[in-house]
Amino acid sequence: MASLKVEMVVKEEELKKEMAGRRSADELLEKLTSQMEAIKVSAVEEFKSTEAYDDNNTKYFLAGFSLLKRQAKEKYPDLDFEAFQPFEDDESVMPVEEVDGGTT
Repeated sequence: MASLKVEMVVKEEELKKEMAGRRSADELLEKLTSQMEAIKVSAVEEFKSTEAYDDNNTKYFLAGFSLLKRQAKEKYPDLDFEAFQPFEDDESVMPVEEVDGGTT
């Protein structure tokens, strides 16, 4: 009977160590997950400030613009949609608040 009590105490100690290790691992996982989220946000913001981001936005905007013109020509064949062209200058495509200081 005494050997069972000793064995039980040993098993309880092992269990406590494992539980502490698991808590420590869970805390580390939570910390690393939080760091990864911060890194993702930072990476996205950094990419948004690059020329590649602007190039992608421009490319997809122009592709969508061309698609819209093509669909409009099919829907309204009597109208001239060639008059509608994307702007050539950066100032024309800037958001309103950046162009005139935010007053509309």
